[in-house]
Amino acid sequence: MNEVKRKAFRGLLTGFDELAGFQEIVSSLQAFSRFNIPPHLYRYRSCGKAHSFDDVENCRMTFASPEVYKDEHDSSIHDLGMMKRASEMILRNPQKAMAYFKMILDKGGVSEKGVEISQLRTRARGFLLCPEDLLERRIQAGQARMYDLCSPVQASGVSRKVHKIACLCENKNSEYMWKEYAEISSGYLVEYDSSSLLKMGFEFEQAPLILPVLYTNELPDTYILSFLSVYYDCLKELLDKEVVDGLYALETIKCLFCKLRKSFAVEEEWRVMIAPLELESEDRFIFRRIKPCRLVAGRNMSASDKARLYSCAKQNDIPIHDQDDCFTDQIFVA
Repeated sequence: MNEVKRKAFRGLLTGFDELAGFQEIVSSLQAFSRFNIPPHLYRYRSCGKAHSFDDVENCRMTFASPEVYKDEHDSSIHDLGMMKRASEMILRNPQKAMAYFKMILDKGGVSEKGVEISQLRTRARGFLLCPEDLLERRIQAGQARMYDLCSPVQASGVSRKVHKIACLCENKNSEYMWKEYAEISSGYLVEYDSSSLLKMGFEFEQAPLILPVLYTNELPDTYILSFLSVYYDCLKELLDKEVVDGLYALETIKCLFCKLRKSFAVEEEWRVMIAPLELESEDRFIFRRIKPCRLVAGRNMSASDKARLYSCAKQNDIPIHDQDDCFTDQIFVA
């Protein structure tokens, strides 16, 4: 596992200036993608489903909506109940809500009109120290949405309507992945080269983010993402929209790219994040064209599945070989 690149990614996320705006954050993450992605990444696939070979037959990558792909651990926000507990506690206590407002305002800076920080704080105090009944109404106005967002499943659903994620692995011969995701080697492996991954979506003038999952001993504070979602409009009145969008993007990345080390480090995971087009926003699946650079048939594939995989390779002129030949130079071209 490439801990050096994960350490660099962690440093990037924690090192952003508090005034960093959306464009600065996204540009920095895209640069990290370009210069740190491994030469190849891999997707382990199972057989036995109607769509098992669709992507390799059509030279594409599928990104599923949360309604279709309900895995609690992949493409989702990881949470151990913190989000729900913090939400309920703060909703019952307006002083806690004000504390969160102040915490987020502390991360903000100069408005787009160049208001000095001292003036900004005055505006913030005017918002927070308004008559108690007005403040209570402002806080309660977000309650319905807060309850919609205070579980990781619901928050993940909201997030994944905005960005789609595909999960890949940096290890081409992971015993764990062959067992768990390729059904004890009865499935197959798809290999992608980084140049193709970075170009994916370019026909729509998109640039994917390709980042490593961070394996941590403690998950980030998922509640902040819910709070930013609920009170986005309020915060936008007080801070530069670019700053608020930057905070939201940064918290989203933290929540989506962190997993607990003990449970998941064996997955050696990298993720491809891409935004759906407007016309795809309600689609159950979205697709992006990409041709694999190699296919590897699992040693326990059935004869019929193996024949199907070799047919896909021949149809699309993709090199293919068997799992037991992974560490040799013997590559069979179908």
